[in-house]
Amino acid sequence: MQQGAESEAAFRYCEQHGMSAVHHECILMFAHDPGFVHRAHRWFRGTFGHLPA
Repeated sequence: MQQGAESEAAFRYCEQHGMSAVHHECILMFAHDPGFVHRAHRWFRGTFGHLPA
């Protein structure tokens, strides 16, 4: 879930439907063809072991 869009209702929905939810992350890092800033952000987070599993 995009930062700032998280809610308890959304987490409950995911849990009830067997979905795992990643939150407190910029979803644009995981886009198919992200811009340079988002690619760099993902690279730094991955290099230092801070990407969600």
